[in-house]
Amino acid sequence: DLGLPKIPRRIECYDISNLNHQLTTGSMVVWQNGKNEPSEYRRFRIKHKRNERDDLRSLTEVLSRRLKHLPRLAKQEGRKKWSIPDLIMIDGGITQFNTALRILNKLKTKYRIRNLELGIKN
Repeated sequence: DLGLPKIPRRIECYDISNLNHQLTTGSMVVWQNGKNEPSEYRRFRIKHKRNERDDLRSLTEVLSRRLKHLPRLAKQEGRKKWSIPDLIMIDGGITQFNTALRILNKLKTKYRIRNLELGIKN
């Protein structure tokens, strides 16, 4: 139980990947009405210095770019509107969670955010 007021219809999951500390990309995977929606998946090429491995900076860039497509913000900036997520999940720990929360607060959104930590713990 995630403690949400209703079952989320659209879930967006984010992850930052690095290859040899050079090629950094962010990914967004979408589940809608209980099914994965590959046509909604997005890959974000990280624009800050490519030789700089900084997951938090990359996460900030990815979420900021994605959230600019929320209907209210997209209309103001003339961007394409994307659907509003009911739940945003971030691969990482408390630092990534706090980074995502700071971005949402900066944009003055009303969206709740939960943390998802993937991986095996010893």
